[in-house]
Amino acid sequence: MKLSGAINKNFSRILILGLLIFVLVLILVSTHIVSCRAIPGFCGVYESFFGKPDVLIVYGDDGMGDERVLYDTFVKRLNVFPESMHVKIISPGYLEKYELVIVTHAKTMSVQQIKSLMDYALKGGRLVWIGDAGTGFPQGESPVYLDDIEQCVQEPSKPLDCPEHELLNPWVRKDSNRVYRLDYLLNSEVIGYFSQDPNYFSGKMQIPDRSDPLVKGISSDLSLKTNFLVVKLTDVGQFEAGRKIVATVTTNASFEKDGLKYSDPFPVIISSGVGGGKRVVYYAFSPEELVKSQKWYSFIESIYYAMVY
Repeated sequence: MKLSGAINKNFSRILILGLLIFVLVLILVSTHIVSCRAIPGFCGVYESFFGKPDVLIVYGDDGMGDERVLYDTFVKRLNVFPESMHVKIISPGYLEKYELVIVTHAKTMSVQQIKSLMDYALKGGRLVWIGDAGTGFPQGESPVYLDDIEQCVQEPSKPLDCPEHELLNPWVRKDSNRVYRLDYLLNSEVIGYFSQDPNYFSGKMQIPDRSDPLVKGISSDLSLKTNFLVVKLTDVGQFEAGRKIVATVTTNASFEKDGLKYSDPFPVIISSGVGGGKRVVYYAFSPEELVKSQKWYSFIESIYYAMVY
């Protein structure tokens, strides 16, 4: 009887310990400290408790990307059914219910639309920005110059000192007296298109850290054949301490604009956040185009797991 009681007591302790470990793992996954993919089959277990995360695809009428391919890939490869919404009807309050928002095929965007998406990310939402989204100005909205956002400074010992009439990159927007720096949020400054013709470009993708969840399992030195946006890191950013160049492309060619030459490797995936978590990720190319042209589903699958788990 004593032996049986001891066995039952030890079994109860083991059971309680196992339950505590299970609860701890749930907490670690829910707080993005540990990915559910670190434990085989645990993503399904986690979703059985909390349900699948709410994902929203925001799209427009022009630019890089294809919201239909993105949606189909989520459904067929991940069994996730995201909502889709045109950029013209988004609102800050509505966005807050989603754990992940992906912006694609939305080149032309107003300052108010950009503001809504920035507010979502700055309040804790997780945002993926694809290609040239937000680089086009709608009718009635003008590009921003340096002297539009910096005031002239008058000092007694100097004549009036004003900033140059320098055109800023299109991710800088101004509404009345308020300036919105999407470039700081994405940690990226637009330079220009590497090529308008996707068939022209062929380069190699380099992945410095293949353990990063955005590219985990994706081979380095892939032959990438698609159009992409040439960008550079901004001097400052919203999540500068956590920003990281996840992937670059080597083209053996330089890009020239306004008399300046930019040499490869060009950054094509840039992430930022706090700690190990991903808050904002920018793709200079469209992962959907790689699905259509090369059947590369891994990039889209990795977006889901890296951003919500």
